[in-house]
Amino acid sequence: MNTAYLLTVRETCDALRIGRTNVYRLISEGQLKVVKIGSATRITTASIRALVGADAGEAAND
Repeated sequence: MNTAYLLTVRETCDALRIGRTNVYRLISEGQLKVVKIGSATRITTASIRALVGADAGEAAND
């Protein structure tokens, strides 16, 4: 099983279908958790799933 636990900013943009600025905004708001490896920023897939799950829950309650 080849499961990625960390994604690049570009991969996160592609996965969420949003721009780089929005990804960095979500990071600064604490909605996406990051891991710094040297100067590289990686986003945890768990935080992406949590964000999408949270958004889906809000939409279902409206």
